[in-house]
Parts: sequence; C-alpha cells; structure tokens
Amino acid sequence: MYRKWLMDQPRWVAGITVLLCAVSAGLMGPVAIAVPGEVPVTPQTLLILLPAVLFGWEVGAAGAVLYLLAGGLGAPVFAHFTSGWERFTGTTGGYLLAFPMAALLVGWWAPTAGERFRFLRSGVLFFAGQILILGFGMAWQRNIVPMETPLWDAVSPLVPGLVLKTAAGTLLVTGIARVVDRVT
Repeated sequence: MYRKWLMDQPRWVAGITVLLCAVSAGLMGPVAIAVPGEVPVTPQTLLILLPAVLFGWEVGAAGAVLYLLAGGLGAPVFAHFTSGWERFTGTTGGYLLAFPMAALLVGWWAPTAGERFRFLRSGVLFFAGQILILGFGMAWQRNIVPMETPLWDAVSPLVPGLVLKTAAGTLLVTGIARVVDRVT
C-alpha cells in the first residue's frame, strides 16, 4: 500500500522502518491474551503481516527475519516471552519459519490487490497469510510429534485467534489508509 512511497525515500528510511517493524513485533508479539476455553492468542502473526501489507514484501520479510534473529539470539520476543534457537527445531519451529515466507507472499500480493485497501482486500490478505503460517506450522508440528487427533480438532482452537487477528489487521490497515487519505 505504501511501498511506492517508501521506495521513493532515502534507503535509511526503509532501514528504520524495518527496524521499527521488528521492534514492535518483539515488544508486543510475546504477549498472550487469554481467551476463555481456548488457546491464548498472541499478536505475532498480525505484527508480522502488518508491515508486509503496508510496505511490501521487502520490509515485511526483512522485519520478520530480523525479529527471528533477535529471538534466536536470546531476546525474549517469541510467544510467552521465550527465545533461543531451540524454538526453531521444536514444535513451534514451523510457525516461526513461516513468518518470513508469509510476509514475503502477502507483501508481494498486496500491491496487486489494489492501491487503496478496502475491508475485503485487507481481510483476504491477512487471512491468507495466517493460513499459510498455520498450515506450515501445523505440518511441522505434526511431523515432529505425531498426533492421533484429527487435523480439524487440532486447528479449531486456533480459529478464534485467527479471526480476531484478521479483523484487527483489516481494521488497522483500512483505518490507516483513511487517515492517510484525509491528510494527503
């Protein structure tokens, strides 16, 4: 959405944008929001996909990689304030490794969805990115720890968070677009 604007700026502006995206994901991503009777929801996927939707695949993927490097090196930026390289080889590894892939694909797809974002376009982008992360993560997790439960039973507790983050991302992007349209 704002990729063209960012690419017209000096390179250091893009670098600062990537850094700010990674820092915001690192500060807010580990926070778990308790949902009664369901799996706690973390804003990680929202904070990984938001820069990609707003600024394109370069910023989204670079911010995701920087976020993962920080967590791997010991910064407590992963869910529930965890960190370390072992997170990449355990059951959460697939979800983490899918972050830059989802940011890259969603950021690449975002400009083709239109210059001006509407609810439906934004919602589809966020939903598609989260499905990619969920699918890759679930496949990784089931490969490490074979589960007897059907796939839907394993995925269904994650659906409320997925819907909540899709709605939040959609509202954020369309709200930002409206503010920018009024200012410019």
